[in-house]
Amino acid sequence: MNAVLPAHWILLATAIRSGPAAADSLPPIGLAWRDVEGTWCATVAAGPLVPGTPVTLVFPAPDAPVVARAARVVRRRPEPCPSEFAQGSLEGLPAYDLAAAGPDVEGVPSVALAVAGPAVWRRGPDGAARADMDGDGRPERASVCAADEGEHFTVWTDDSAGAPRLRWHGYYDWGGLVDPTCQPGEDGRERAGAGS
Repeated sequence: MNAVLPAHWILLATAIRSGPAAADSLPPIGLAWRDVEGTWCATVAAGPLVPGTPVTLVFPAPDAPVVARAARVVRRRPEPCPSEFAQGSLEGLPAYDLAAAGPDVEGVPSVALAVAGPAVWRRGPDGAARADMDGDGRPERASVCAADEGEHFTVWTDDSAGAPRLRWHGYYDWGGLVDPTCQPGEDGRERAGAGS
């Protein structure tokens, strides 16, 4: 028997079946950097992000003068974000021009996490940048450390036992050897399959 359901029943059934977003899902995350003109460009794998989408520039280094800065997507770029050195790990990903809100703050790093969504970022007592990005009540922690020829940006969540679980990893290549600051496992590479 083929029955025709009213449209509101179909919408209700779809909403119940799909439910809320999975607790393990994070909003789109990428890397953003300031170009020579001082404007921000971001490369974000998930999306697409439409013009006007709010994005937060997150500065995970504990000594950064601010933890976050509001921005919004201006447009999707037809070409990659300009950088002094090729960003092989970001090749082929969508790139976006961003407009940052408010005045520039002296000493802010020129590379940041770009996080879409409404999460509010704060610096914890340990100096770490934290926000509940997925709404599960456990804040994620963003970090950055230097290794190889660049910086590794990571996002972690502590599991119920308090052990950090890698949620996302991105790498920005500075094109030359850097003084390493990453502790073992902190660069996000030892736990392949999570994040980017």
